[in-house]
Amino acid sequence: MIATSAPSLRPGRPRDDAIFALLALVAHCDGTLADEELEMMQAVLPGRSIPALRQWIGHVGTSSLDFEAIRSALDTDDRRWIALQYCARMATRDHHLHERELALLHRIARELELPAGAVARVLQQRRAQDAGRYDRAVLLQALRKGPWGAARIVPGAIASADLKACVPEGSVPVARVGVDRTEVMGLYEEGVVARFLEGTDFLHWHHIVGCSHGSGLAASLKIHTDDGRTRHLADARLSGLRMLIEGMHAQEDATG
Repeated sequence: MIATSAPSLRPGRPRDDAIFALLALVAHCDGTLADEELEMMQAVLPGRSIPALRQWIGHVGTSSLDFEAIRSALDTDDRRWIALQYCARMATRDHHLHERELALLHRIARELELPAGAVARVLQQRRAQDAGRYDRAVLLQALRKGPWGAARIVPGAIASADLKACVPEGSVPVARVGVDRTEVMGLYEEGVVARFLEGTDFLHWHHIVGCSHGSGLAASLKIHTDDGRTRHLADARLSGLRMLIEGMHAQEDATG
């Protein structure tokens, strides 16, 4: 089940246009536009034909980007990290990281004024996601480190009918999360199922690009996926999911 109302990256919005431009630059930089890279561009920019995408990527890739404008559009640390994570996803989309792509990722990180080690961190995340699932022990270890507050975590599969309906057949349950005596999230080796503001949905770990927080009403946890969509978790007691995802990356890298 897909939360079809999930907001997407949108052309014409400066911070999203900045991400589109960076993605095109990364896709073009090694001189070969792989099918996997085109698939990702089509996912984040639906409605554009392959020939139109090829032409646009070629134009952006041979133009001089205004990195000052991009840095200004990506005006928070979270937005800059998410941009770099999207770029790392594009660079490794074909399961090969060309030296020119690596050099470009380092340049993007510098231009976005991200800390030293930023590229290593996002590439570590990508390596951890390649298997498409996380071992139960890795998940449980990361769970114990998260700031879950009053949320209650119980081993086993979720029981709520609407959540169960979203879980792909054969998924391996790890734990369920409840707040105020209500089950709100289920964690599986393959992904997470939850009631997001956009609707109940199952997100595979390998489709998650990263997490961020907004401000004000948008201060909920945002989960960004590689189709350009964003899901929101409004309850602050579930913000441990961000630490869980980041913790899994670190644990998988250490144990792998």
